[in-house]
Amino acid sequence: MKANDAPRIIIQLILSAFVFFAFSFKYKAQLIGFLSEQVYYQLLIITVILTGYCSRWIDELRIFLCHHFMMTCNKQYKVKYLKDNASVLLKQAENANISEEAKAMVSEMTGSDFELEVKIKSLSEEIKRIKG
Repeated sequence: MKANDAPRIIIQLILSAFVFFAFSFKYKAQLIGFLSEQVYYQLLIITVILTGYCSRWIDELRIFLCHHFMMTCNKQYKVKYLKDNASVLLKQAENANISEEAKAMVSEMTGSDFELEVKIKSLSEEIKRIKG
């Protein structure tokens, strides 16, 4: 899977802006009163650095939710995902010491073209709906 860092960077910039706003405008007087000025700026820097880690977690959650949504709502995405996983399993099964039953299951999965079958089934269902 290709890594796209742009959403993570955007999330990090937004988080950093919120942290900077909160530290610089909203709670600056209270924090400097509670902490010394030097500790305040160190805490600001550490918090901005930690937003990078938080943005990575948020981006991973975003990717997971997008994948889950696409798997449940988009047949073509699901078929492509399953086909890619089946081809990876086929490559792993060639060199692995597995039972004949498992080899037969892998060859059955990779022996047919999932995408074409799904397109044919969906087209057939469309035609039946139009006729009936």
